[in-house]
Amino acid sequence: MVFQNYALYPHMTVADNMGFALKIAGVPKAEIRERVEKAAKILDLSQYLDRKPKALSGGQRQRVAMGRAIVRSPQVFLMDEPLSNLDAKLRVQTRTQIASLQRNLGVTTVYVTHDQTEAMTMGDRICVLKDGLLQQVGTPRDLYDTPNNVFVAGFIGSPAMNIGKFHIQGDQAVLGEASIPLTRETISAADSKEIMVGFRPESLDVVEAGTPGAIPVQVNLVEELGSDAFLYGELQGSKELHDSLGSGEDSSQIVVRADPRKVPRKGDVVHVKIRAGEQHNFSAASGERLPS
Repeated sequence: MVFQNYALYPHMTVADNMGFALKIAGVPKAEIRERVEKAAKILDLSQYLDRKPKALSGGQRQRVAMGRAIVRSPQVFLMDEPLSNLDAKLRVQTRTQIASLQRNLGVTTVYVTHDQTEAMTMGDRICVLKDGLLQQVGTPRDLYDTPNNVFVAGFIGSPAMNIGKFHIQGDQAVLGEASIPLTRETISAADSKEIMVGFRPESLDVVEAGTPGAIPVQVNLVEELGSDAFLYGELQGSKELHDSLGSGEDSSQIVVRADPRKVPRKGDVVHVKIRAGEQHNFSAASGERLPS
């Protein structure tokens, strides 16, 4: 087990912390030293074996905690949010180290986290839980491309998926000035005259006004990141609506990934269309996925 708060003995050296469980188990000293040195080499801790935890950084302390688990040669590692006490830069660095280490050791690892980025980048298979109930199990690609329900759809992906409740009118899902085409299969599977439609910020193309299926978005903020640009806005005319369309929980703010060299200004209205095959439909009553 690797704990969230390291749980190192402050009066012991790194070597003693890593080998303590083996000492309690009665393993010979020579074997303990051999296992500790081998684990320290894997974790790049060899030069710190005689130091106390207070002389280490947060990332180094977490690696010592991992070393304490590695020396026991377990069949399964359980890691309980081991990166949550680290700062943002160190989290990214340690995340890659843990993923690389897991692949080198070849030991099954159950990794508990609230951070979907950690889950997506580190997991071979992801299990999504909500209120103790299993929502979906699959590869990162499975969860991203075909989320089972609205909860998984909104949880996986950064920025989060845009999701809104639309009204079914004929073969269209309509919300304010937005009108999105639906297939007959989707309409027949829907259990009411309402449907939840989701689309990711990166699944949108900027199109001309009047294009069939276009969604008009009034831009409130442009976030330029150099390689990317994200537009934050609201569905045009949404202030008169009871239902909202947006990214994240209880949000009415639509997020659009745009060309960083062709960004609109605040107050502009851009028309976006969902790319073919990248629309997600869910039941308005149960939140379960519907056929597209």
